[in-house]
Amino acid sequence: MYELVLQFLTQIFGLMYSVLTEDLSDFSPHAYEYISILNTILKGFASSLMLVAFCVGYIQSAVSLIEQKTPIAVFKTLARLVIVNALVVRGTDIILMPMFSVVRSLTSRLIEAMGGQAGLLPNIDESLPGGVAGAIGELLSINILTGILYIAVIISGLVLLLTVFGRFLKIYVYMSIAPVPLAFFAGGNVTAMYGRNYIKNVFGVCMEAITMVIAIQLFCAIADDAVMTQVGGMLGFLGTMAKPVMLLLYLSSLSAIIKGADNMTHKLLGFV
Repeated sequence: MYELVLQFLTQIFGLMYSVLTEDLSDFSPHAYEYISILNTILKGFASSLMLVAFCVGYIQSAVSLIEQKTPIAVFKTLARLVIVNALVVRGTDIILMPMFSVVRSLTSRLIEAMGGQAGLLPNIDESLPGGVAGAIGELLSINILTGILYIAVIISGLVLLLTVFGRFLKIYVYMSIAPVPLAFFAGGNVTAMYGRNYIKNVFGVCMEAITMVIAIQLFCAIADDAVMTQVGGMLGFLGTMAKPVMLLLYLSSLSAIIKGADNMTHKLLGFV
């Protein structure tokens, strides 16, 4: 059973790496179509919001009516309005999609530089000592408990995969509502902070892929060294239960790292 579970986890990790380097249109074509539909629906509302933000910013930033009537001031104001309108209409295609594509390319190159998908799981067989005479697991014949541990390992692997899938869901949501937060740039310094925060969050979610890949590779490298051997020696008394316990500890630690990739990425980028 151990070999089957290990093969399942290897497939899970391979799928995780594949998803982290997947394009938005290839990962879920239907969701990608919904992005276009929602963008189209929200563009009308975003255009109205853009005009409101523009008026608010224009009024609050005006030092005097005479200053605002100068040709340079009028040109800057109209230029800002035209640029923001272009962001509302085509912001997803000219900013967000290229941003995601660049990060996806960096993630793929990072995986290739680290040796591809090899070495995703530590070599637990070498970490555990040989058969232990009179081990607790063998004395009590707790094969049912061992099976439960393997089920917990499988669930932990699925949780990891769903966490990676959740990143794509966040990206789809951010892309879908793009016209609304981008419209706030029309208000200049008065309302532009909302648009900047939105772009920062989108960039942070995209960069989560790189954080996840680095975390997985470093954790696997550490687990293959002395740490895994020491832990394996400590769990040797469990007998047949040692392998599922080791896998469960491994996946639990990695799950905590992957789930914290969001917060970790924002802190690394200085967004928090």
